[in-house]
Amino acid sequence: HDIEVAMYGVVKGEMPDWIRFYENPSQKELEKLYCFSDIFVLSSWVEGFGLPPMEAMACKSAVVTTNVGGVPDYSIPGETALVVPPRKPEELAKAIIKLIEDESLLRNIAEAGYKYIRKFSWEGATDKLEATLQTK
Repeated sequence: HDIEVAMYGVVKGEMPDWIRFYENPSQKELEKLYCFSDIFVLSSWVEGFGLPPMEAMACKSAVVTTNVGGVPDYSIPGETALVVPPRKPEELAKAIIKLIEDESLLRNIAEAGYKYIRKFSWEGATDKLEATLQTK
């Protein structure tokens, strides 16, 4: 398999030359990265809500993520994303390899994630918040 690896962040740390790094990308650049990526990986040990996996799902990337922060709120393990425990790089690698080797699974995860994530919106979130505040 020919594999290209792209990463992004605020500051580039030490990494091999074969990794393409995007330093502090704009929202437009992030959208392009998500849309041109077959697989998106979130390897966080700790996370808040974590929008990047949601954004990747919305761009039809298959997501491999650790089970941190808000991930359980917007993913169905094995269906809309491959979800592994944090601090287990071997499990993360196995999930990534599984998608690389099984294109059908990759496409199914990407499509299911895309369909599932579409039910989330800022409008829906604010409606739920307003309803909660009005009942108390």
